[in-house]
Amino acid sequence: MDYNYPATLKASIESGVGKVDWLHTQQFALEREVTKERFQEIYQQSSSCVLLTVKVSYEFMPDFTGISVKGGVNMWPRSDQLRELSGTAKRKDSVSMNNRIYYAALEVKKKLDLDGVKGKAAIDVLAEDNAAGVRKALNEATEELTSLIVEDLNKSAGRRST
Repeated sequence: MDYNYPATLKASIESGVGKVDWLHTQQFALEREVTKERFQEIYQQSSSCVLLTVKVSYEFMPDFTGISVKGGVNMWPRSDQLRELSGTAKRKDSVSMNNRIYYAALEVKKKLDLDGVKGKAAIDVLAEDNAAGVRKALNEATEELTSLIVEDLNKSAGRRST
């Protein structure tokens, strides 16, 4: 299908995360695959107080009746003050999963309209009109996932301040 999901994803998350008042997003980058070495490089080059990552994947349900979009959201402290407060300053590996100060695993499931067909016929229905139904479901799921991320980040800030 003629669909640039990374562009859709980037636009949605960049717009959504920009609505998290306390985060003050300054830079946003989209990378398809990030090795531990590349992440270490990104972490070292960042001048931000925190580094927020969002790893998104999507897949069809086994019977093709829907799509699942999952987002793993993590935040690492970058500033010396945050690293001291969180206790991560004591650890040598700054990008270790143990050093995260926030994480969330979020998922959105969207049903696909198959008119009751199954098997190969379901694939044919999904491919109709250049997979318009699939693209629509991915767009909606991505927007919903972004909303969940923003809501969870805002709730996290509220929990910390009480």
